[in-house]
Amino acid sequence: MRAFITQQRGDNEELRTKLEQVESNLSIARKAVAYGVEALRRAKGERETAQAEANHLREEMKAAKAKGKAANQEINRLRRELEES
Repeated sequence: MRAFITQQRGDNEELRTKLEQVESNLSIARKAVAYGVEALRRAKGERETAQAEANHLREEMKAAKAKGKAANQEINRLRRELEES
């Protein structure tokens, strides 16, 4: 009977040790998940910022092309006017 009780106590200690290890691993995993979630949030924010900046730059490029086209048209008009004079 003593051997059984001693063995059961040893098993309980072993189970407690395993439980502590599992709890520790769970804590580490939770921290890793929280870190990953935060990293994803930051990446999403950065992606949205980059997309907004890209859209702004596209609009600026369109405006610059339109100005360049208008300037070329004005240059051509002035050349024709100069040739006619």
